[in-house]
Amino acid sequence: MYLIPCFLDIWEYIKATRSEVHDLENRLHKAKANVEQIQRLMSTWQDVPLYKRSEGKSTLLFLDDKEQRLTNRYKELEETGKKIHSLLKENGELLKVENYDTDAWRNYVDSVDQTVLEGFKKIIHCNLMFFIRETDPAQNPDPLFEAQLQLQVKCFF
Repeated sequence: MYLIPCFLDIWEYIKATRSEVHDLENRLHKAKANVEQIQRLMSTWQDVPLYKRSEGKSTLLFLDDKEQRLTNRYKELEETGKKIHSLLKENGELLKVENYDTDAWRNYVDSVDQTVLEGFKKIIHCNLMFFIRETDPAQNPDPLFEAQLQLQVKCFF
């Protein structure tokens, strides 16, 4: 009779441990999915240059809506930053971080920061490559920019 309660205690311990491991696995998968979401968010603009050529007769760089494009891109980046902060906060909760001042958490945040920084580098690279491609006469003989000189009569009387 002594063996049966001992066996039940071990079985309860095994079930409790299995439950904790399952919970940990689920939280880690969710945290990993959040980091992958951050990577996807940063890759949104890495293939889309901020500016483009005009469509139609002129193939010059289209700058008529430059202020609107900059405003829209800034808003998108700002919203993405808020989403990234939210995902990072959620990961802190998933990983049950009790003290956000520890070296381990700071290292984790630095790792996410590197992911974001790499995303920004790719975005900048995409825009620079656009100008290199578009101003290379071997790849694109059409001019990208046009310079205009406008004379104005000024009266000094």
